[in-house]
Amino acid sequence: MIYHNLELHNVEALRPYGGGVILQRFPERVRCGMEKRRNFRAADSPGVEIRFASDAYCVELVLQCLFGEGNISVFRGPHLFAVYPAAGGQTVTLHLEPNEEWKAADFGDRPVWARNLWRIQLPPAQFALCHVEDYGSPLRPPAEGERPAKTLLAYGSSITHGCYAGNNSLSYIQHAAARLGWDVRNLGLSGACYCEPAMADFLAELSWDAAYLELGINMRPFFSAEEFQSRVEHLLVRLRESHPDKPVFLTTIYPNLETYRRGDSPLKRREEAYNRILRELACREEFGVSLIEGTEVLDDPCCLGADLIHPNDYGHVRMGENLAAILKERLDSGGKGESV
Repeated sequence: MIYHNLELHNVEALRPYGGGVILQRFPERVRCGMEKRRNFRAADSPGVEIRFASDAYCVELVLQCLFGEGNISVFRGPHLFAVYPAAGGQTVTLHLEPNEEWKAADFGDRPVWARNLWRIQLPPAQFALCHVEDYGSPLRPPAEGERPAKTLLAYGSSITHGCYAGNNSLSYIQHAAARLGWDVRNLGLSGACYCEPAMADFLAELSWDAAYLELGINMRPFFSAEEFQSRVEHLLVRLRESHPDKPVFLTTIYPNLETYRRGDSPLKRREEAYNRILRELACREEFGVSLIEGTEVLDDPCCLGADLIHPNDYGHVRMGENLAAILKERLDSGGKGESV
């Protein structure tokens, strides 16, 4: 989306707020079609990036954090420029004054981001863009070739959402995409990944080169195995109808407290049933899905924070490295790899 010569990456809707606009990843029709218990999460801004190029000596952006908290990461091309903490109710002014000495460096063809490109990456919180001051120098959105050529779509829980990562750029899905040299469309939903029909239709409408689906952990307390299978099947059907030749990767539930629990529990039984369903669906030729075991990505219990669900910073980075290696191998082999 282009807004006042800014590219608002991963933004599908702008809602007026005061003198600015709320940066929303999902259109209202999708948010209203989600389960009521958590649909407010669809108004969050994790993985949203405000992107523009400018020769201005200085640019200032004013953002307001409406809900939640986290660190706003500012990049100049591929390089981290500054980190601004933000919390609900706070207004943050980003002062962007480039170091002109950077022009003396030559990295060859390695960077996939143009070095004159500003990228303001937002954390798992809700933000409004209030003002942009260019001091008379024109801004422009990124041109062709100034950003990665391919995009990874990611849909999942708060783990994919990036919760508990110190900065969103450290979250495992962002880290994996960076290692691949891809852009990422992060549509993780904290506590709200329920595979609703409206969500399936929306994901199918988007443009992407590969999709990564992290499903199940949010649905365990609320949905039977039969309902889970029905919703995931519908999602896979819609993705295949709209993107018949694009790779789709499906992961079993990442190891968590229930995985490691001694003895039995209702959630542990349901997690095991969900994982069996995911493996069976990956074997069905009509879906053409490449299955990744959650234990291949989160392969060390020390990746988990104290709640034994969300990865810590070490976990996000390790998971990102593991996932990037798996995706690269399978994409190089045509996006299939082992399905079971």
